[in-house]
Amino acid sequence: MSGAGVRRSFLVVLGVAAFGGFCYLLLMYMYVEYVPVEMTFRGGDCVIINRPDLLTPEHVERMKQILDDHNEPYRLRHGRLLIHGRLQHDRDLLSNYTRKAEDLKPAQRTREEPK
Repeated sequence: MSGAGVRRSFLVVLGVAAFGGFCYLLLMYMYVEYVPVEMTFRGGDCVIINRPDLLTPEHVERMKQILDDHNEPYRLRHGRLLIHGRLQHDRDLLSNYTRKAEDLKPAQRTREEPK
């Protein structure tokens, strides 16, 4: 292979790597829709699963409080909570935040109050 061919191949590989790095940075710092996640055990393994059923307006309000407490940036768009892609990608941290938001849920009544 000639020197020009090697140079061209190197530039192609460099361009692909730069594009991949740009895409990674874009994903990490763009805002994506928040999807609650939960850590659970399955077959002796710890797994983190999506829990879209937790996504209520009340949960969103509690999650905003948790994000504020931890200085995590977020946005609201059309009633949907958007968080950094970096946070949605860090499923361990996000499961901790989701659990904290659920822990803020008011205690549910176990019996009827007297009238």
